[in-house]
Amino acid sequence: MNKGVEDTTSERVKAYAGAVERYELLPDDKGTLLKVLVQTTDEYEQMMNDGFTKSLQELKELAEQTDSPVNTKHDYN
Repeated sequence: MNKGVEDTTSERVKAYAGAVERYELLPDDKGTLLKVLVQTTDEYEQMMNDGFTKSLQELKELAEQTDSPVNTKHDYN
């Protein structure tokens, strides 16, 4: 999106062509497992790793709050 308009043609967007993000929520014997698959170019690999590390930690903290509707009360570390 660029100023509220979907951008599919700029050079910035073209740089991400072929990139994939896939999320799966899978039931298991401890609750729910979140699997994330990311495929990107070498140029963006570190940025994606940094972003996902932070985002997934925040998601984990939210899910572990006792009043959270997604709390499974299990540690997957």
